[in-house]
Amino acid sequence: IGEQVKVVYHPRSKDNEILGIAGFIGKERKWANEFTNAEAGLDGFPNGKDELWNWLYKTHGERICNSPMNRWVLEWLERSCEG
Repeated sequence: IGEQVKVVYHPRSKDNEILGIAGFIGKERKWANEFTNAEAGLDGFPNGKDELWNWLYKTHGERICNSPMNRWVLEWLERSCEG
């Protein structure tokens, strides 16, 4: 908490876009099945926690069933004016 990161859209693409700088302001240990529909929506999954679960499983596999994950909370510090 307190560290800053550069937020980049499509970071591994030649068409990447720097969105800005954000800072970590919180961390919560959470099991994948503990997410609510509201949290999933705030995290960019408008169809709810089932959509979030499917993405987590596709991305991280069985690991999400065996241990909790860190859910980081970020705050924009500087946003890019490009685009």
